[in-house]
Amino acid sequence: LNENYWNTIQITEFCNKEFHAEVYPIGISGEPVQLEDLATAVQELLELKVKSPTNRIAIIHRYGRNKIVDRLLEAIPREKASWGQVDDNLISVISVETAKGLEFDTVVVITDSLTENEKYIAFTRALDHLIVVSDEFPREDTQSDLKDEVDDLLPEISEEAIGQIGRAHVWTP
Repeated sequence: LNENYWNTIQITEFCNKEFHAEVYPIGISGEPVQLEDLATAVQELLELKVKSPTNRIAIIHRYGRNKIVDRLLEAIPREKASWGQVDDNLISVISVETAKGLEFDTVVVITDSLTENEKYIAFTRALDHLIVVSDEFPREDTQSDLKDEVDDLLPEISEEAIGQIGRAHVWTP
């Protein structure tokens, strides 16, 4: 497709410049694409959610980047965000894999470790307002860090419940 019907003109033009594409924007004008640091972007999202509670908001990042999640956990009160899943009433903090095919009014994309294809997917999830964060995070994540991240985001599951669910559905390092 050479036409973009779902993103604003500003987002389409930003993607054209970023990816050396020639997609024709067919849509409405919206917010300019912003380049911000993580702290500024999060603060803006928190304020936006208060002003417009029905605004669908997401923070999209690379799965498995513990340092990104750690910084987000410090910046966003847990009760104001949905971690790892979409909740229109909260700020959805999700991986680019989870975001594929979804749409949000406002999106913050943390570009650290994203491939060009993942950046395109993440950028185009924003219908009206895109904020790009290019902060870099230390690359110390190990397999055990990934397991810790998943364990932190999932509720406690008893060994009995795990047995009932079946071992095939439980991640083991």
